[in-house]
Amino acid sequence: NTSQKTPNLSPSENMPSFNHSEENSRAGANLGVLNVSNDENSREESNPALHQEEQDSLLQKEGDQADAPENSNSRIRNESRERKSEESELDSEEEDQCPVAIKHARVSQLTEGVYKRFTNSKATHVKVELQACRPTRFALFCEALGTCQFVMRIDLESCGIGNEGVRLLCSKALPHFKWLSELDLQMNSLTDAVLPLLADTLRSHCRRLEKLHIDENHFSTAAIRQFQSQFPSSVAIPMRSKG
Repeated sequence: NTSQKTPNLSPSENMPSFNHSEENSRAGANLGVLNVSNDENSREESNPALHQEEQDSLLQKEGDQADAPENSNSRIRNESRERKSEESELDSEEEDQCPVAIKHARVSQLTEGVYKRFTNSKATHVKVELQACRPTRFALFCEALGTCQFVMRIDLESCGIGNEGVRLLCSKALPHFKWLSELDLQMNSLTDAVLPLLADTLRSHCRRLEKLHIDENHFSTAAIRQFQSQFPSSVAIPMRSKG
């Protein structure tokens, strides 16, 4: 019989070899990660106030985000109201500055209905066709006409208003006509005596005047020249006289 001999192995040969230093380093690394995590948990547990501050900060951010649309809508509404207010102011300024359209008004007789129709109307071109009128009625008409802030042209040719009618115009109507560009007073039996008052009134209140028709009245040439010298050359005033 052949005897089998068991090899005589040393303990070092029987046990597999391990790199203890490598394993220890891995374990240390794992422990290190765990230690970091544990350190964070310990910090949170040791300082609950800090954790509460972070939660409050997050809640505040969420609240701001939730309020942002409402604040944005409120800002948009405010801007819209401001724009509407500005547009309203611009509209009122435009209405005060220029007429929307040329509106003719013709007067052939002075009645109570005429006074009511002219009060605060937006007439721009007024033509009066009267053979003659009493001063009392013409005074009422001038008061109503004075409320028409958009008047640009007044035609009183051959209405027979005389010097008294011009005085009524100067006191009750012309001071309100800042947009007046043309005034026709031809053939109204006017004399030199009324020219100073007419000149002062027109220069003070009707600064956009471009044409003034006063010929075919009883003015002297010298009075008309003196009258014309008080206006800029942009105002056309005929030099003809009658009488």
